[in-house]
Amino acid sequence: MSDISLQITIKEENGILFKRCVRKLLESTFILREKDEKLFSFVSRESNRQDISEYLRMIGFDILVDEKTGVSMLIWKIWDITKEILSQRVI
Repeated sequence: MSDISLQITIKEENGILFKRCVRKLLESTFILREKDEKLFSFVSRESNRQDISEYLRMIGFDILVDEKTGVSMLIWKIWDITKEILSQRVI
């Protein structure tokens, strides 16, 4: 089994928005531009999206952002979950 390593750097002024975005995604799966412009704007920026994505991948999730529709959503990383299930199987 490989070691888990997470290295992200978030500016202090962005820390609160980062936490709010992650909590919102884990709580309700979606961040909608029409409902929460500030959080959607934060998660839409490429550098923020990468940091959030890296953080969420540690627990088997990722983020998908569609700027056209104004939707960001939490998604499962199916391959990670499949590997975890298979590793627990007794043959």
